[in-house]
Amino acid sequence: MKTSKQGLDFIKGFESCVLYVYDDLVPARKGKYAEWDGGPVKGTLTIGWGHTNAARHQLKISKGLRITQDQADHILAVDLGECEEDVARLVKKPLTQGQWDACVSFCFNCGAGNFANIARRINAGNYAGARAAFDLYVKSKGQTLRGLQRRRDGEQALWDSNIPTVPDAPVDHPAEVDEPQKPSTKDLVKVSTNARWLVWIKRAIDFVLGMFTLDTVLSALNIAQDVVGKVKGFVSEGSNVLVISAAILGALAIRYVIGRMREDNEGLEIPSVEVDPVPEAA
Repeated sequence: MKTSKQGLDFIKGFESCVLYVYDDLVPARKGKYAEWDGGPVKGTLTIGWGHTNAARHQLKISKGLRITQDQADHILAVDLGECEEDVARLVKKPLTQGQWDACVSFCFNCGAGNFANIARRINAGNYAGARAAFDLYVKSKGQTLRGLQRRRDGEQALWDSNIPTVPDAPVDHPAEVDEPQKPSTKDLVKVSTNARWLVWIKRAIDFVLGMFTLDTVLSALNIAQDVVGKVKGFVSEGSNVLVISAAILGALAIRYVIGRMREDNEGLEIPSVEVDPVPEAA
């Protein structure tokens, strides 16, 4: 993910852009920071969009250093890239765009070491606790600063903002989407069992048919004539009518079962894997 325009504007709004070196704990007068004269430092020496010696860009602060607006923007892009990498490395759970922007702003202001505490809460699924932890970082050199309180409040507002996550690559959207009818687990088990039975029945039929040649067919006809004669004698006895009726009913039942098995197996697909749903951010 990358920082959104809203997130970037937020960071710029709190950092301001000063093209000379200043001490961030020396209050601004009439909206302007005093240039550092080389004396004792109360806070952190800063230049540009909040750049310090601890940031990624190789520019090192020294007395009398001055930069242009274009240089300040470039330095910000480099320093911000480091913060984005730190957030991506430390956070293992999904973030909305607003949550991402808030984390990058915090990391830019307080460093990856302090952000690790917030990241641990996110990774534990405690999104509410992670949001609340922003309020722990409102001091500099032991002093509670109103500016840091306002920044933490703003980052929490960013966290809450309903900014959708933008995908890294284009996504194809069909004109129409038909919602597939998902078979139940019971249906899938039935289909799977029926399919196995159909396979074995087909194999048996293929095996029997494969055994027949012209000679075997003629022999089978002769055997059939003998069988018919015996059947007539068998049927002539009244006690055997029930047996014949049972056999006919049994054959019809088998045919019905095979037909239902074939119907159940049509048009159904057995999935090979269940995909766990992606957890939603709290």
